[in-house]
Amino acid sequence: MSEQTKSNPFAPRPRGGYPEALKQIRSWVRDVIPLDPEDTISVTELACAEPGCPPKETVIVIMHSSGLWEKMRIHNAMPDVSEMDILYASRKTETVTPKSG
Repeated sequence: MSEQTKSNPFAPRPRGGYPEALKQIRSWVRDVIPLDPEDTISVTELACAEPGCPPKETVIVIMHSSGLWEKMRIHNAMPDVSEMDILYASRKTETVTPKSG
């Protein structure tokens, strides 16, 4: 733990994660799904709590400029996601309602 974090627990922390995997996943999503340039892609890796599922899952949410949100779940950690995973998951998207503030 850095001295700054010890003195201020709310101090910004260095970003970790998988920047290259994130960039690749977003690119594959745009290749597989026709999106407008204004549409936003959110990619998150979560611990999966469902019985029998792998310990990590990647959740992709597409926030369309029209207001529609779509969610895909891939039962792999971000670095292990492939273009085929995205293609398969795109056929099983869930429509989600954005939470208002």
